[in-house]
Amino acid sequence: MYGIKSFQLRIPLSLLISLSEISDLILLSVLTYEQQSKELANIEQDKRIQEYRTLAELENIRASRNYF
Repeated sequence: MYGIKSFQLRIPLSLLISLSEISDLILLSVLTYEQQSKELANIEQDKRIQEYRTLAELENIRASRNYF
């Protein structure tokens, strides 16, 4: 009968550190992307608000011209 031998995976410490650093960089990239996405969403929202205010101001100007 064939048995499964247990084995110990031996990974050099320098490789583990490198993998840890890579993992940290990936996490940082994801967080950076998330932050950029939030900032872009805020910019788009600010643009929509400004457009709404501009249109409202134009309507007020038109209304005041028609009033007089």
